[in-house]
Amino acid sequence: ELRSEPAAAGEFRGGIGIVRENTFLTDTAITCEGERHESDVPWGAFGGHDGLNGSLVKNVGRAGEESWPSKVTGRQLLAGDSLQITVPSGGGFGDPHKRDPLKVLEDVLDGFTTAEAAARDYGVVIKEVNGQLTVDLRSTAERREVLVAELSSAT
Repeated sequence: ELRSEPAAAGEFRGGIGIVRENTFLTDTAITCEGERHESDVPWGAFGGHDGLNGSLVKNVGRAGEESWPSKVTGRQLLAGDSLQITVPSGGGFGDPHKRDPLKVLEDVLDGFTTAEAAARDYGVVIKEVNGQLTVDLRSTAERREVLVAELSSAT
């Protein structure tokens, strides 16, 4: 499945990592050569927001739950144990306020971001009209003007 967290904002949004869970039918040992679960999130570039790190978690939501580091050698698992592998999500590229508002709406409809994150990160105002989500283009233009002015005065 795809990660449930919103994708990193950017004119070109960040890639969405995946989550998979493997359940082991016999006792086994695992070695993993992942990288940097604890630091150095995938960077955003040219105004894009940072992505999210990956993780390895044994027995998510049940007895014996344990977070593992990104590199493990010979970790023992028993029959019935599971290992959830969450892949990092990529950073966004470019100023999120330049992303086409209709693409942001598509991201909301696809579950890649939320209406709240669309307003906060992209300055895109999404409203429900007759049971359908739609972009309020006038409110979006106004919100983006305010956000850009706030960013300019902060620097």
